[in-house]
Amino acid sequence: MPDAVTRLHALALVAIEQATQRLANGGGVDAWEREMARIIAREHTAALIAGTAERAGVPVSEKLFKGLSRVERNDLNATVKAQLGYLARFADDVRSSDMSPAQIAARADLYGGPLRATYYRNRYIGLPYYPADGGTPCLSNCKCSWRDEEGVYYWELHAAEHCAGCLEREAKNPYRVTA
Repeated sequence: MPDAVTRLHALALVAIEQATQRLANGGGVDAWEREMARIIAREHTAALIAGTAERAGVPVSEKLFKGLSRVERNDLNATVKAQLGYLARFADDVRSSDMSPAQIAARADLYGGPLRATYYRNRYIGLPYYPADGGTPCLSNCKCSWRDEEGVYYWELHAAEHCAGCLEREAKNPYRVTA
């Protein structure tokens, strides 16, 4: 069974695909941008909650969401705000260019990747970086993950082509959480 972040990513891609298909079928760019903004906010919220729940060893619940600290909410808001800035520029590109539906869909799918960073940042607090955090050449396309072996963490490469940044992170294994 896929892990939480894999399921969240898959769900985000389905929602993004549906929104982008509505745009391709003649929907307006403004409506598509609003829908994408809702998807981004919802999926990053779900990733934060899933990562927090897994770290705490508790089930995902509405109570967990309501119990988020101010710091967690501020981090979530900053993450979503940054993604919405990228989305606004993308929407402007859609409005002012002759991008094909396939080009729009491919670029829209990139918005699913960063939720992996949100998940891992909340699952493994205190590590120096996170998959899909934008700090490597693969940016949000990162297919790596963290593995925890009793408080010793390993950057894991999975079946994918890996960028030099991810290979460097893997070469520095193992990691320990910094205070």
